[in-house]
Parts: sequence; C-alpha cells; structure tokens
Amino acid sequence: MAPSVLDYFIQQVSRYPEKLAVVGDNKRLTYRQLDEASSALCTLLLRRGVAPGSYVPLVTLRTPEMLIGMLAIVKAGAGYIPIDARYPEKRIQDIVTQSGSPLILASNATIALSENNFSEDIIYIDNISTSSQENITLISPSPDAIVYLIFTSGTTGKPKGVLIEHQSLLNLILW
Repeated sequence: MAPSVLDYFIQQVSRYPEKLAVVGDNKRLTYRQLDEASSALCTLLLRRGVAPGSYVPLVTLRTPEMLIGMLAIVKAGAGYIPIDARYPEKRIQDIVTQSGSPLILASNATIALSENNFSEDIIYIDNISTSSQENITLISPSPDAIVYLIFTSGTTGKPKGVLIEHQSLLNLILW
C-alpha cells in the first residue's frame, strides 16, 4: 500500500497513463494529462512560495480543475483547503483569513471572486499552461502529514478547521 495519496496517484499514472482519470464539464483527462496539468500548477505554486506545511485555499466547484488544484497543492507538499465556490463571499473570506495563506487557487469557470475583497493573490487554475511545467522533485509526504484542512460550520457559526492526514484519506480512497 502507498503511504500517501500522492504516492498512490503516481502509481496510477505509471500503471494507466492513457486511461481516463476524470470527466466533467465537457473536459476529459487521462491520468497522464491530469499529472501534467497538476505538475505545471505545482511549479507555479512552488515559485510563489508554497511550501510543505502550508495550506492553500482551493475555491472551486466539483470540476476537473478541482482535482488539478488538489494534486498540485499536494505535490508542493502543502495541504489544500476545499472551499465550495457557492459559499457566500464572507464565509470564503473568513476561511481564507484563518488559513494564513498569501494566495488562493480558484477556477475562473466556476467562480467570480471579487478580487477587491481579498488581499491574497488569486491564481486561476484554468489559466495555467502545461508547457510551463518544469521538472520538479516530489517529496513523498509521510502518512501522518496533513493532506487537507476542512472547515466545518462550528457550533458558534464561525468556521472551525479539522485536519485530515494522508493515511486517513488514502484509507477512504482504498475502501
């Protein structure tokens, strides 16, 4: 068994590079294409200072871009914070502020963030070219590394973060 979600994904890419990995919004990606797109975005994230142990808000709907963003963040060694693009902008702002991240990943096909309301840099996944991909050295995260941080509504109405480790997500995937 792979010790992390990233290891498991890389295994799937090497086994089935031309098999369909994701379908949605009139977009079909093979494992190879998904790997290339996420690596290109990962390169940009690394250049922008995303590092292991950091968290990156990912504001999308359930689209192929969401998977590209998730994988790019994990490849950078960081944890992603899934944020539904349909949330009210105030809730999105609260979660982004709590994340401490200097940037937000979003899909311009699914969200229209009012950029004036955010001090964070907004990177639109849809605008990343796979030709910008560089050779990156992936460091396999440990099974107990954080893969994502999900915010609940909390009993006070203020979003509260819950940390999810690679081993927990991988157990769910393999189940």
